[in-house]
Amino acid sequence: MAAKYLAKVGCTAHQIMFITVHASLAETARYTGAVEQEKIAKRAIEKRNENARLVNFEGKLVIPEKFLY
Repeated sequence: MAAKYLAKVGCTAHQIMFITVHASLAETARYTGAVEQEKIAKRAIEKRNENARLVNFEGKLVIPEKFLY
């Protein structure tokens, strides 16, 4: 429970390993993997939302000028 909480508040795997006295990163990952997966999924959704405006109402890709150079 502590490892998952520490991961949610932003501690690195190494920090969590030392705080919880886990013997290895693999042991720490067993407890923090779901939190990392959730963070990655949230970042992916944010990227998708940022780029949603690149598609017009007809469903066609609109490439802003800044990407053309």
